[in-house]
Parts: sequence; structure tokens; C-alpha cells
Amino acid sequence: MIRLLERDPKSAFGIATILDIEKIPYVRVCRPDEGGDALLVVAGHVRDEREAADVLGQPSVVFDGGPHLARSFAAGCDADSRSASSSIRLNDRCWPAGTVKIARAFDKTTVRIPRAPICPVSRVGADSEVLATYEGSQGSGHDDAPAILLRGHSVWATVDLGQAFADLTTEDYFSPLPETRRGAMFEGLTQRGTRGSYCTTSPAVFRLRGARHREELEQRLGRGGASTSDYPIDTTGWLIMELVRGLLLLASGRCVRLARWPAPHESAAMLTHDIEPRRYAYKRGLDRLLDHADVSGNPSAIGLVADASARFLSSQSVTRLQRHAVMCHGLAHRGESSYESSSSALRTIRAAKTRLELQLGREIVGFRNPCYDRSTSLQAALDEAGFRYDSSWPDVDRKRDATYGAGVRLNVPFRPPILDRTSRSLRPSRCLELPLTAPDCIEPVLNGRGFDELTAEVERKATFIRATGGIYVARVHGGAFGNEDARTRGCHLAFVTYQLKKPGVWLAAVDDLVGWWSAREQVTVSMSMVGVRVRNDGPTPVTGMRLLVATRFSEESVELPTLQPGHDIDVSLASGKPGADAVREVATSRSTSA
Repeated sequence: MIRLLERDPKSAFGIATILDIEKIPYVRVCRPDEGGDALLVVAGHVRDEREAADVLGQPSVVFDGGPHLARSFAAGCDADSRSASSSIRLNDRCWPAGTVKIARAFDKTTVRIPRAPICPVSRVGADSEVLATYEGSQGSGHDDAPAILLRGHSVWATVDLGQAFADLTTEDYFSPLPETRRGAMFEGLTQRGTRGSYCTTSPAVFRLRGARHREELEQRLGRGGASTSDYPIDTTGWLIMELVRGLLLLASGRCVRLARWPAPHESAAMLTHDIEPRRYAYKRGLDRLLDHADVSGNPSAIGLVADASARFLSSQSVTRLQRHAVMCHGLAHRGESSYESSSSALRTIRAAKTRLELQLGREIVGFRNPCYDRSTSLQAALDEAGFRYDSSWPDVDRKRDATYGAGVRLNVPFRPPILDRTSRSLRPSRCLELPLTAPDCIEPVLNGRGFDELTAEVERKATFIRATGGIYVARVHGGAFGNEDARTRGCHLAFVTYQLKKPGVWLAAVDDLVGWWSAREQVTVSMSMVGVRVRNDGPTPVTGMRLLVATRFSEESVELPTLQPGHDIDVSLASGKPGADAVREVATSRSTSA
């Protein structure tokens, strides 16, 4: 069990989000001496020298810590926090086993951390050990400055990984690039037109952007450092999560968590298709897409624009769509909700949701905003509108000029931070975010690149997500511009589907995937007298759970039986050397709800 001490709300939210995603057990405490002798995790500045001494007098992991912690930890060094981006070199001392090997397989030798509070030190005490350093002078002002330090049983990360991770979920780390005149004109045409991009443009118009414009934007990104995402694979979110988990392992010697996906799956994937507001797309394009889905049998989620559905969707298509999940793809495909206040956005997406539900005769619980438009106003509106999940935020953005180089840089489901109106504190959104995976459909080809390059990027991205246990949220639009466009997208869909139907990948219907994740969120993991207790506090049975018990050297897995609502399971953990004997048998399940 971990005791989480909040000294900065955003930092604590980021660390808690990581722990919740991984289902690592923790409790919140208000003081360093509260909650027994479990590992203490401090998010933000300690308050004074006395609190710093209390923290360092026990097994602990501190993120940033501030000047009081720095003076206590680093031999009286006078340091102060400041906000900066940074890069930390990868090594096997701080990360869980196998993480560095996977990262290097994808040509990553550092974790690039967006702008976040850093408390750099210029010297280290004799009783402290440097475990990792910053690359060059980024973030610290000194070449090879200490990034992670160890003293006794206390680990100090001089950069606030909690704030960095929280900013990923809202893209607050990103500073927009100055828009070129051509880019601004293009966005004005495609996103704020009377009916949206696919009503007013064609593939030829898209190519006006062309390779030259893309090269201009890429040159601007080259000066952005850690504040811009890598395309198509960005490891930032994954490596921050792995670094936090590695530091917990280092300080406590063991880390218990629940596997992300039901046994025997190690990663997940889902197919989504947005139908753009053109007559062809809602007639022949949608029919061809549904024909493909009927033949393949693969589960799909289809995004419909409310106004276009009212104009173009036939009763026959409504009947065929009953076999598929449907997402709301906005009211008029203008991305209106991202350019308005949260109250206006709420009215807009509620209107779109209501119109689709009336036309289709069923509840719509998923949303995707058009054109990569997204904002904190949209996040707040989705939280209130009754949607169970959203898929509007890309992991890597190379589509919109205004957000070119942004993205949440995550490939796992997460709940964005929402400012609670009553408590004025941050809380997880009630709407689960499923990050959209780059490359986005055939967008790279429409921007002047070749199909060979696109397929290579898709294959490599799918390999990365499989290796890191993430989720691949694929989007392949239905045909929008005619039969040739529909055939092209159909071929691309076949290739993407092939990449996602690999061993160990759960190619799931979105309702099943969201249902699993939501049920898993309501399972609690805690320490018991015999080892670990796993309890289902949700309303539905949970099948396929695995308990993962990691040491610095290995990780063992225990498959758990189906856990009924109100039941718990005790897992007995062996002491001694890690390995096959580290996990003992599962005890019998029993109800504790009486």
C-alpha cells in the first residue's frame, strides 16, 4: 500500500491518475506520519525542514520536493524550483525490468518531459547516490545534472512527474506554433465552413496543403524540444508511468497492481469509423463500410454527425447500424464545442446527442468531436452530458495547424481532470477518454505522403502499443468522396485490421472495452494480513483479472477467478527470493456484503 501526500493538487492528481490506471493500491494522507509504515509518496513541495526530515526518515518517493527537501537531501544545497522542460537518460536502475529495452527498440534513449517544476541541485551529499541524470543542460542549467537521487530508503525525483503527467491529459504543456497564413486559411476553410471539411473540400483541396506545408510545420517543431510530440510514436506518457512505477519499486522492493486487460490479452484495440457530412458518405460510403464489417465480423464503432444523419441517413441504414456501436460525431461537423464556453459546448453536444438518439431509437454513450478539435471546455461539457466515453484527443497531432505537434502522448484510457464546482478541487472526469491513435486514417496521404510510408508507420505503431500494453484506437473514415476514395479507405482498413488482429491483442467492441475498464476501476486492491486483498465494489461480476506482483528483478502473474459484486479474494504472497515462488495460491472467494 502507498500513502499519497498531496502538497500540490495538480501533481497529486497526476500521480493518482497513474496509480489508478495501473490499479496500484494507495490511500491519501495529510501528514507524513499518518497511515502506518507503508511507502510514502509526496507530490509537490514539502512545507518546511521539519516535514522534510519526517519524509526522509522513512521509505519515501518525492516528486519535486522544493527547496526545503533539496536542502535536507542534497547536503544543504540551496536550490529552488522553476518550471522547465527536460530529458532524463534511460537506464536500468530507475525503470522496471524490460522498459529500457523496449524503449531502445523504438530508438528512444531519453524520456522527454514537458514543462514542469524542477528543483535542480549542483552537488550531492556523500550519503546520496545519483541514479539518473538530465541529458545536456535541459531543465537544470547544468550538463548531466542529477535527475533521480537515492538516500537510504528515500528516492527524490527532482522533476515533478505528477504535474507533467496531469498536463499531458489536458495538453496544457503545449504552446501552439504560430500559424502560417496558408495554414490558417486552410483551417478556416475546412473547420469553420458551413458544413465542415468534408462538405466543402475534396482530396485535391486537401493536397493544397501538400508536402511543402508539412515540411514548414515540421521545421517549426524542431525548435520545440520536449514541448512537442514525436510522430507517430511518442513514448512520453508511457515512460513517465514506467518511471513512477520503477521508483516505487526501488523504494519499497515490491509493487502490486492489476493487469490492464482481461486474460489472456496483453494489449487492446478498437476500430472506429467516422461518417463525414456528405451525401455519398451517408449513402454508398456507409453501405460499403457496413458490408465490410458484416463480412469481417470485426466489432466497430461508427461516428455519426447529427445534422447530416437527419438529412441523409436512410431507414435501412438505421436498421443495419443496430448491430454496431454508434458515437456522436458532433452536431454539424464544425467542432463548435471547442470554440465556445463549457456551458455553450454542453448545450451543443446535448442537442447532438438527443437528435441522434431520437433518430436511432437508442442511447448514445460515446462521443468524438470533429477535426481534432478539443479543449478543456469540451472535457467539462462531456463530464456533464452523460457520455460514458470520448475519443477526441489524439495521442499525437499532425493534423491541425493550431495544435500541430500536440497530443496527449498516451495510449491508455484515462480520466481527465475536472475542477469540481463545489469543492474547487480536481477530480477525475466521469467520461472516460480513449486517445485516438496516430496515424489518422489516410490523412498522411492526403497531406502528400506515400502509402508505403503510411503502412510502415501503422505497423510500427501497432508493434509499439502491443509491446507496452496500451490500446490502439484506430480511425478509418467511411468513403466520403466517391467510389475510388471508398476503395482506398477499404484497403487501408483491411491493413489496419490485420495489424490489430495479432496474438495477445484484444480487438474489442467499444462497449465491451469501456465496460471492462469501468468495472476494473471499481475493483479495489489493498494489503491484508496474508498478502493482498482484491475486492469488487462494483455492481457487475469481473472476469479475467490478473494480479501482477513485481520486484526489481521480475514480475509474476496470478489469474483470479470471477469476482462477484461484494466479494473479495485474498492472495498470499511468499517472502524471500523473487521468482516463481513469489506468489502463492489464491484463497477462496467470499461475500463480505452482508
